[in-house]
Amino acid sequence: MALEPSNSMNPNNETERMHTLPIYYNNVRSIANKRNISMKIELCVYLVLIFVETWLDNGLFSSVYFPDKFKVYRCDRANQALRRSGGVAILVHHSLNSRTVMINSTIGPDDASEFLAIEICIKPQPLILYVCYMSVFDPSIAAKHYHNVKLVVEKYRNHRIIVLGDFNLHDINWSLDDDDENAYLPYAPTDRNINGNRSCYQTDALDFLDRMLSLPMSQLSNFRNNALNVLDLLFVNNSAAVNVAKDRHTIIEQSQQDDRHIPYEIQMDYDAKSSVNVEYVTFYQYSKGHYERMAQQLEAINFQHEFMIRDVDSAYTFFVQTVKSLIEQNVPKKTIKKYSNKPKWWSAELQRLKNRRNKLHKRKSESYDAAYEAADQAFRDESDRRFNEHMHNVQENIKLNPAEFWKFAKLNGGTEKYPDTMNFGDRVGSSTEEIVNMFADYFESLYVPDTENWSFEERYVPVSDAEDINLSLFDIEAAIHSLDWRGGAGPDEIKPIVIKMCASAMAWPMWLLHQKSFDSGRISAASKMSRIVAVYKKKGAKSDVKNYRVIAIQTILMKVHDIAVKREISKLIQPQLKSAQHGFRNRRSVVTNLLAQTTLAHKAFERNCQLDTFYGDYKAAFDKLVIMLLIIKLARFRIGKKTARWIWQYLIGRTNFVQIGKSISRLYESPSGVPPGSSLGPVLFTIFIDDLVDVVEFARTLLFADDMKLASIIRDFEDTVRMQRDIDNVIRWNERNRLHFNNDKCYIFSAYRHNSSFIKADYTMGNHDIERVEEINDLGVRFNKSYHPGHHIEQMTIKARQMVGCIKHFSNGNFTKETQRILYVAYVRSRLEYASTIWNSTAQIYIDDIESVQKQFVIYLLESRSNATTYRLAPYEDRCKLLKLQNLEKRRTVADAAFAFDIYMGNIKDDIISPNFVRNESAYNLRQSTLQLLVEPRVTTEYLSNQPIVRLIRLINEHKTVVSECVNVITFKNKVMERLNDK
Repeated sequence: MALEPSNSMNPNNETERMHTLPIYYNNVRSIANKRNISMKIELCVYLVLIFVETWLDNGLFSSVYFPDKFKVYRCDRANQALRRSGGVAILVHHSLNSRTVMINSTIGPDDASEFLAIEICIKPQPLILYVCYMSVFDPSIAAKHYHNVKLVVEKYRNHRIIVLGDFNLHDINWSLDDDDENAYLPYAPTDRNINGNRSCYQTDALDFLDRMLSLPMSQLSNFRNNALNVLDLLFVNNSAAVNVAKDRHTIIEQSQQDDRHIPYEIQMDYDAKSSVNVEYVTFYQYSKGHYERMAQQLEAINFQHEFMIRDVDSAYTFFVQTVKSLIEQNVPKKTIKKYSNKPKWWSAELQRLKNRRNKLHKRKSESYDAAYEAADQAFRDESDRRFNEHMHNVQENIKLNPAEFWKFAKLNGGTEKYPDTMNFGDRVGSSTEEIVNMFADYFESLYVPDTENWSFEERYVPVSDAEDINLSLFDIEAAIHSLDWRGGAGPDEIKPIVIKMCASAMAWPMWLLHQKSFDSGRISAASKMSRIVAVYKKKGAKSDVKNYRVIAIQTILMKVHDIAVKREISKLIQPQLKSAQHGFRNRRSVVTNLLAQTTLAHKAFERNCQLDTFYGDYKAAFDKLVIMLLIIKLARFRIGKKTARWIWQYLIGRTNFVQIGKSISRLYESPSGVPPGSSLGPVLFTIFIDDLVDVVEFARTLLFADDMKLASIIRDFEDTVRMQRDIDNVIRWNERNRLHFNNDKCYIFSAYRHNSSFIKADYTMGNHDIERVEEINDLGVRFNKSYHPGHHIEQMTIKARQMVGCIKHFSNGNFTKETQRILYVAYVRSRLEYASTIWNSTAQIYIDDIESVQKQFVIYLLESRSNATTYRLAPYEDRCKLLKLQNLEKRRTVADAAFAFDIYMGNIKDDIISPNFVRNESAYNLRQSTLQLLVEPRVTTEYLSNQPIVRLIRLINEHKTVVSECVNVITFKNKVMERLNDK
């Protein structure tokens, strides 16, 4: 957001236009508590904003607090639970090129001080901003800041340098410098001291200031607060180039200002052309495409003839070029300036008011021009009105356009940008061209090169009853309809929305292309290319490319074929998969995996034994899968030769490139593994790992995709020897199949009830001792040695309350009750119900703790306390009904009952879970009998009576009359909820 050019010119180059760089500084005392601050920043005239005492939560992304048009640098306070104050943030408009300045500082988390140093690359001189906060003035901490600034001054001699922040210096006065009319010199008044001498504090403060001024730096701030102190100081190395003035009304409203801290406005001249790279962007307006005409044009083309006279590669090229040509004819384009994008609520009137305000802003003096204030207020009023109107429309259309709402309610922080500087090993890249190639090098290193000479005919040995899949035209059309129309374009530059809008016309040529590739046993190389997006794992340094994972966007043709083949091949292989696999299977989930695990644990407890579980973590298993070995295993699953050959072609010869903005990396190959993000890839991996179960002799194997567990009930030391033998068998299977564990992430976890009976065995993987842990996070649920759910529930409710606080902050009084309810359901209730069948507790203390999260949110949403005429609130159930919410305890009970119903009806079949559901074979009429549907297991303790499997059996018996009346789980859930509400 550039201001109008000023009259000042660069004497070295009269053709360059100089602009004023406006900088805003404020000690905000908690950004989180300031209303509408994000919108105020969005619409402000400042290109750089600096805040201290931010009090930000380091667990939340910057996009929660600030608009996307600014690059955000943050140093949040350490020990947030112990210290409320602290934290600094610098926001730099994306039109300015900025980066972090690395300083080898001795300031640590215990120093109660934060700082940031960044460089803004502008002409005629780059600018260094050093911003700090000191909760109290401490000479030792001040000396560390002085050392940091000294390093900056010595290293960046040709830069303009500004050092500013809250130094918390009181009882220090400032007088004008006789040699510099813009700067001030410090002195300590002694009249406040009884003996007329300086205090030790004043001596230390003056010593620090003398050292700062000797660098040399000039101090430009003398704006006293209501206690006559200057707490926020501003040091510069060129006082003539910087202008400082008070600013009370631009970002923080007057009512929200802290009287102890006065906001500053800092201005300097710079060459805007050197930093603002304005470019025009042209894009298709897919929502306005003429798809009916496009479908008619497609139907008029004789694709069968065109494909018949071409080979596979040429046929694919013809299809892509045809579709792209029709897009050009039927989808309009729009051209915009890259840096001139305005918010969706922008209008011509708002632009006119903004221009008028900005022009008056340049002439604004310290006395605060009344004309500017009036123009600023008019602009604010209009922008507030249009913003509120837009926000209302977004919330009203949440069901029609959910993507727009979730983009607006960016609680997931998905708009975070890549760091300016990234590293891969010893390499450092600062340009996007360098960074994309570092990503390409890292992602390529994850694969296993195929050094063997082998052919499909050698490795695929067909069996007599093998079957080939046969895709129909309807399979292709169903796959097209399953596409997400909001998805991005792959290397072919064709978006899914185009294919979906012309589904009936697109299905025919796509089916013909599949039949051609299936019959010929070849797939076009161009169709197997993928565009790679690097996504941060939210672990480790964001500047390290190793902390990113791959999202691959395939060509649209391969995506459709991928979905269609996956559906058909799943029908063939799902019945053949071992019961141990719970990932990527219908009627299997995290819950079935964990229920099998807890069932084994409680069986061990019943026998006064322990359950030892080995958790194995594979290194990049999906990327390192050996294609040759997979082809061998396809034959064992009775997959026909033509289908296996198509899968082989699907996996070999894949190429990829990483893209960030307009920067594209070199092409690199994927000689191993399955395509990341594909539909067929996970199914192929389950085929590959399925025979792992066959090598395990004593333990029970549990798989969830590439997460594997070996669980053994241990009665004596002989059982630990058998367990070790199974671990050794798995290691040998790994060696044969060329998959390997990450030794540092493999654990042994023992579950037991009595310390006296605990058998501690030291398990190994080769020469590596396996680490033993006291607690384990198993697929998102935390277990301790007794499998008690208490700790998991406590951690879960803490995180849920944090998210409720985030929703309250982000809503900030602007969202409707319905919108906040939707946010609560999506971000909070989903956490409180994740895998609840496993940890659901009958203890009232935990039931109340979980329910209190929703109770507090309901009170907040209905503003019950502020509007109540008496101290008695309406009953909790009635308040929930007003918000279309249900009691969480009842929801968990219904979820448990529905899960139990699926097991009882045979919809979920598992070797560990299903045998516990023993039907009562009595012929009595259950409506008139006290007999139960299922035989309830006899348990010796109250603890064991509340284990998940026993609780599920009990639910079936409690609702036996409903079970006999229902044929599907949806009807059953509704009837159970009705019965619970009637109680």
